[in-house]
Amino acid sequence: MYVEIIVCSSGRSMKKRKKCLKCGKSRYVDVVNEDSETVSTDVAHKQLRYMLITPWIKRLFLLKKTAMHMRWHKEGVRENDKVMIHPSDGDAWKALDNFNPNFTDEARNVRIGLATDGFTPFGQNAAS
Repeated sequence: MYVEIIVCSSGRSMKKRKKCLKCGKSRYVDVVNEDSETVSTDVAHKQLRYMLITPWIKRLFLLKKTAMHMRWHKEGVRENDKVMIHPSDGDAWKALDNFNPNFTDEARNVRIGLATDGFTPFGQNAAS
C-alpha cells in the first residue's frame, strides 16, 4: 500500500496534467520512433512513492504478542531504574513525555524514530 505521485523531470508535482505549469516539460518520457518522430510514452520521468504508516501500525496491534511489545514502554516492569533497558528510559523520551502529557497517557500511542545510516538525498556525497 503506497501512494504514487508523478513529478516532472524538475521534481515538481504534476497531478493529472500532461505538462508542468512552471517549466513546461512533459510528464512522460519522449522517445524517437523509426520515422524520426518524437513520441511521448506512458512512462513517467519521475515517480515519488511513499508508504502510508497507519495501516502498518494497525497491523502490528492485531497480534496479542506484538501488541504487548508495542505497549511495553508504558506497561512493562523495570527491575532497575538506573539502567537503561529501553529507549523509554532515555532523556529524550522523558522530555517528550513532559512536553505532551496527553500523548503519554495512552499506552497505544506510538513514537516513531527515524534513523538513517549513510542515506544521502539527491545523490550528494557525504564526504564532500
